[in-house]
Amino acid sequence: MAESDIFCDRLAILSYGNFMVLGRTVDIKQTCGQRCNVVIKMSSEQHGKKASKLISRSVSDMFPNSVIAEVRKDQIWFRIKDESIYWSDVFDGLETLKGRLKFGDYLVNDVSLGEIYLGYARERKMVDFGTIEIKYFDKMRPPSELETTLGAVGVPSAAGPPQASNS
Repeated sequence: MAESDIFCDRLAILSYGNFMVLGRTVDIKQTCGQRCNVVIKMSSEQHGKKASKLISRSVSDMFPNSVIAEVRKDQIWFRIKDESIYWSDVFDGLETLKGRLKFGDYLVNDVSLGEIYLGYARERKMVDFGTIEIKYFDKMRPPSELETTLGAVGVPSAAGPPQASNS
């Protein structure tokens, strides 16, 4: 996707065979509804749920439309979705929080085309599958009742295609 961002003047995103968006890469990034990503690295004495909750609460108070994307052992990843916030406001806010909460470092970066594509792909997957659990079938076990029913209506079952009989 980095090459697409550099070399293409227009880009189309397809997800599961469906056309999702067409436009200049700058326009696609602006319309995705996400300003930037923020990664906060906690200092060595701040590990734990209490410290991560304090940092998360402080960031969400400072940037109301921020969402926690991922929490790791020593890092918290946020997505700031408010397009009206300037980059300078993000850096000023994070410097203020760093002085008050004494966390290690932080990283602020622009949303990438790869992240935008994955967002469309996840959205499509949620629509397609809902709450149905996706299973990888084991060919050695007999098919379940649901798999047998699906096979009867034309959907291949896990047991494979029906075998021809010689009777």
